[in-house]
Amino acid sequence: MSQTTARVLIVGAGVGGLSLAHGLAKHGIKVTVFEKDISSGFRAQGYRFRMNPNGSTALKSMLPEDLFAQFEQTAATTRIGGTRMKYDGTVLHHQEGIAGGFMPRNPSHMAEHGVKVDQKNGSAAEQYGGVYTVDRTLFRALLLQNLDVQFGRQAIGYTLDSPCPGKVTLQFKDGSSETGDFLVGADGLRSVVRKQFMPQHLPVDTTGRCIYGKTPITPQLMEKFPKEMHDWMSMTIDDTGAKPLSLLTEPLRFSNTAKALSTKVLPQPSEDYIYWVLAGSPALSNCQTPNSYISLPNKRLSIPSR
Repeated sequence: MSQTTARVLIVGAGVGGLSLAHGLAKHGIKVTVFEKDISSGFRAQGYRFRMNPNGSTALKSMLPEDLFAQFEQTAATTRIGGTRMKYDGTVLHHQEGIAGGFMPRNPSHMAEHGVKVDQKNGSAAEQYGGVYTVDRTLFRALLLQNLDVQFGRQAIGYTLDSPCPGKVTLQFKDGSSETGDFLVGADGLRSVVRKQFMPQHLPVDTTGRCIYGKTPITPQLMEKFPKEMHDWMSMTIDDTGAKPLSLLTEPLRFSNTAKALSTKVLPQPSEDYIYWVLAGSPALSNCQTPNSYISLPNKRLSIPSR
């Protein structure tokens, strides 16, 4: 199969599908991404995630140099350390550096923590890859650049060798179809491609539940926010009942450069915020939450008996 004639069809314009698309395009392979959402901003695209050295090394190998540079410049500031607290505010552990926990080993900080780095081969980050704190919405917007991404194309299934021998034909809800040489299902938990290709593989309920979100950083918020949680990832634990709860938080702060660059791909510049995840048992699925942002200040999360 020739690189110049091969066509890869990718279902799903998430960060995985888009990263793969850039990697294929980098090697001269024609690739088209199909997304069921009608536009890139049709729905919320998540908040923060952490990219470890393995991930950043793989990403760098797939993206064009200028796009990877944009990724680095728009990442939030990463602080190494960790705090553990009880629900009543008692600090159980608070330490800067790798020993603080909640953090994969960042090669950029290895030397200062006693890990030898061969300087002849470049910096630790260059040798092993860096650790990045990433805003998913901004990251996805960067990845959407310079790709053939078709929105409003909801895949419903595929056929092999029909109507084109040796090809795969992807069918869409609107009755249209696309034909290519390879099909990649990057359409998430409810993947249409996976359901057809591996119908026996079903998602497993881990019985864990979480509610996640972000809260803009303001002077008023930080006055009330525990100082031990201002700089890095923190975990607050409530283990008083039979069904423990935990709250993970991390402040995301963006440089002025990052905020300026973000306006090139987003309607508004990136804002500093606290990312949080409330994790617990299936009882979280039945909690009572506000039905609008307007009512939010006067509401509190109500979780059924634990």
